[in-house]
Amino acid sequence: MRAACLSLSWWRSSVPALLDRDAPDAPLVSYPDALLGAVSQAHWDSPPIAFNLRSAADGFLDHPEFCGVCASALAATRLSERSFSINFPRRRFKFQRELYRNLVLSFYPDDLHVTVLKRFVKYFPLLFPRLFENLFCEMRVFALSFPRAFTQQLLRSCLFSWMTSVRLHEPYQLPCLLGCVNCRDDFAHYVCCPVLASVVSSVDRSLARVVPCCVLEFLTISKRDFAFALLLVVFSLAYPCVRAAHLDSVLSSIWVGNVDSLFSVWRGVAKQCFLNTLARPALASQLRACMLE
Repeated sequence: MRAACLSLSWWRSSVPALLDRDAPDAPLVSYPDALLGAVSQAHWDSPPIAFNLRSAADGFLDHPEFCGVCASALAATRLSERSFSINFPRRRFKFQRELYRNLVLSFYPDDLHVTVLKRFVKYFPLLFPRLFENLFCEMRVFALSFPRAFTQQLLRSCLFSWMTSVRLHEPYQLPCLLGCVNCRDDFAHYVCCPVLASVVSSVDRSLARVVPCCVLEFLTISKRDFAFALLLVVFSLAYPCVRAAHLDSVLSSIWVGNVDSLFSVWRGVAKQCFLNTLARPALASQLRACMLE
């Protein structure tokens, strides 16, 4: 809200231009020059941030739930403050942080399972009947048991949020960057890619036994095992690194059919991502415990 209030006049004039576009998946270069470099691309999965800031520009007072939710959040914060002052009389109560937490819980309830279900309806509709809410409750507890950076990568993969050329509707859609014939650079393919598991499994012997048998297992939805989660996170970190720094060599290896060179690039990047991930002592100890089972 604070950021929106600093740019109200700009967003008021730019949002109508976004809404008037006939082709919502048009490339960014077709936008007016005034908008270039200032707005999100139209073909991203989430709405451009301008749409959210437009709500701030229009004001929140007309929202039917705004006044009631704010009053309830403020009352809950005051109650927490009184309780805190009794239990910890010499410590300062962090009023703004507690109010923010109460407002977030009210305005943005946890909808992880709803979002994941929408992704599966789009990419794997045949698996939709196998998804139950209790699976997501268990997945949430499992994901939140790790450090934040690890959890973020895990949930990003579960939400099909890799920045592939297919997802971004790029003019030239890349082939599978692991060399699969007649396959596209699409996350829906990577979760079933036969080369993926072999690449990551070759990084360390601790991952050699990790062989997901289905999409739900690969995404740690049906099987909550740290080794499976580590495999998914390592590859989710390796993919953008390969695209950013090794894309030319990968495509060259694919075109000439140099499988050994392609495998070597992926293995080197995945190895580095594996070591960086396990640099956190908590994750390294979890891997050791997983190997002893």
